[in-house]
Amino acid sequence: MQRRTEPQVFNDADTSDGIAGKCANCHANAGANARFSGTNDNFDTGVEALPAPPALRIVAEVLDLDLADAPADDGLGTPGDGTFNTTPLVEAADTPPFLHNNAVATLEEAVAFYAGDTFAASPAGQFLASNDANGVGIAMGDVEVAAVGALLSVLNALEVIRRSAQYADFVLTSRPRGRTARELLRLARADTEDAVQVLEEVGLHRDASDRLRGAAALLDDASR
Repeated sequence: MQRRTEPQVFNDADTSDGIAGKCANCHANAGANARFSGTNDNFDTGVEALPAPPALRIVAEVLDLDLADAPADDGLGTPGDGTFNTTPLVEAADTPPFLHNNAVATLEEAVAFYAGDTFAASPAGQFLASNDANGVGIAMGDVEVAAVGALLSVLNALEVIRRSAQYADFVLTSRPRGRTARELLRLARADTEDAVQVLEEVGLHRDASDRLRGAAALLDDASR
């Protein structure tokens, strides 16, 4: 089988060959809008069914058993319905831990969750399967999970590079003075260093990381 590129796995919705990430179905263009509706929607992905969620681990640590009987909280102090709002993925690599209740530590674990049995049994997973010609929700193995994780890391790096360049260009073209210029250049440096961290955490594009370190050093000098 020919190896799929990372964007192909992310966008693929055809399960006929046994591989389909269907990520773009709910994260069109790596954003927060569902492709089929064009709007930002809520889904029950089964995250609440995962064993030992962070909230219960906190209960165990503080030894307050009364907390274990607390109802599911929608964030407003009332029981929730198990659904959560779809988030954009462009800077997902910068936001560990992952899933709406911080249930997993790494980006790859978050991607793997959607290829697993818990998601497949959830209302969102069943919805995807019911609209699939082969009755399959999401079909990804370890290779595809790693590919999507790599894509999201690179997207994150590209976004912070774009923002860093925007800060630096503003300083060059608008020529703000004094403290304002220094703060903008420091923000540009911080974003550039963030891009290095995102890429190095997953061992991607070492040449780019070296060049970004050089850019961060120049921005540091310019901000003094």
